[in-house]
Amino acid sequence: MASALTDVNCCCSRFVFVGNIAFHASEDELRAACELIGPLRSLRVATDPATNKRKGHAFVETKVAFYRSYLPQN
Repeated sequence: MASALTDVNCCCSRFVFVGNIAFHASEDELRAACELIGPLRSLRVATDPATNKRKGHAFVETKVAFYRSYLPQN
C-alpha cells in the first residue's frame, strides 16, 4: 500500500510538453534543444491534420524520468 501511495504522489515524468515553438524551427533544431534536458526517446511535433502545418508545440519523451524541479522554468 505504501508503494502505491508513493507512485501516486510522484512528481516525476518522462513526458514534457514544449510550447511556443517557432514555426520555422526545424525538427533537428528542436531535437537538439530538447536534448539539453536529457537523451530523448521520442519527439512528436503537433501538426494540423487538415493543413499539415505545425501548431507551435510538441510532446517530448525522455529516456530518464525527471522531477519537475529539474526542468527549466520560464
